[in-house]
Amino acid sequence: MNAVLVRIVSLVAAVWLAVGWHGGARDLAHAGESMVGNEEILFDTGHARILGRGGQVHDFFVELAQTPAEQRRGLMFRDALEPGHGMLFDFNPPRRIAMWMKNTPLSLDMLFFDPHGRLVLIAEHTEPFSQELISAPEAVRYVLEVSAGTAAHLGLKLGDQLSLP
Repeated sequence: MNAVLVRIVSLVAAVWLAVGWHGGARDLAHAGESMVGNEEILFDTGHARILGRGGQVHDFFVELAQTPAEQRRGLMFRDALEPGHGMLFDFNPPRRIAMWMKNTPLSLDMLFFDPHGRLVLIAEHTEPFSQELISAPEAVRYVLEVSAGTAAHLGLKLGDQLSLP
């Protein structure tokens, strides 16, 4: 019996030394959040175009949030976003998406696009730091986050089309 107890204690000590003690289940449950703290993440970049139903063309230089870690991070901790710039989230396969503004000091416009690139929701002037969920009424493939006021300034409308090179 003592040999079994010694093995268990040794195993626990080895695990504790290998991965570190996180102070309880709450910290372990939130380990994913701590992995995307405020350290800098370098996103791939690209271009996105929105084609208005009236023939307007709006081009954006975008950072691409493609991996789950990049998507969790998004524009958190950013204090500026240049006009004509944004972040494009690619959720493939398309699905119901809920976004929030946790740790985001900027007000944004969030543009939700269905699997065919059709604009299905415009969430304007989101509230900085809010943890209220913002979600489209249907499955989406892309969410484009741009500076607050961009959608109104450009006259974006539901049904406008996202085009990616």
